[in-house]
Amino acid sequence: MVERHRAIRRGFHSLSSLFVVYYWLPPYIEPLQLSREYVALLGLFLLTAFEAYRMHRGWVFFGLRDYEKKWIAGYYWGAFGYVLALLFFEPRFAIITILGTTLVDPILGELRASSAKRWALPGGFGAWCAVASVCILAANLGTPWLFVPLGAALAVGAEGVKTRFVDDNFLMNIVPLLSLTALAAAVRV
Repeated sequence: MVERHRAIRRGFHSLSSLFVVYYWLPPYIEPLQLSREYVALLGLFLLTAFEAYRMHRGWVFFGLRDYEKKWIAGYYWGAFGYVLALLFFEPRFAIITILGTTLVDPILGELRASSAKRWALPGGFGAWCAVASVCILAANLGTPWLFVPLGAALAVGAEGVKTRFVDDNFLMNIVPLLSLTALAAAVRV
């Protein structure tokens, strides 16, 4: 049985998939008198101010880990990476890496915390490929199919990298995003 705290944390992580709603916003949001790019930047700015204040005060609210008391929290790293993806990368890569991170990272974490630990890497790889495939078909993204297993391998590999300063919520999104974008430019697809 999944611990309640862990389940809620994983649920909130999955809700970050809503970042892709950005693509369904109109280019200019009339009530705010701002473009959707500025709305994304404003949201990130407000979140940055909150995160700086949270760290200054040493707050660890529900869902954070103790080590995040004075460190940049995983939720912030995720949001930062998702906004970078939305603003600076093609949707055909940003959508699959954002959804791959937000939906697959909780699966990887759960597998690693269970007796099915040995299935974490193949399970994460398969789940990422499945998420990317559904995105490509449902949104007609035009992402080259051969990029899917590469993106999956890079995302799952990046999730396993534990570094003191950068959270896997950022790495799992940005590493495949940069790689797929560079590969697409190199082979001109």
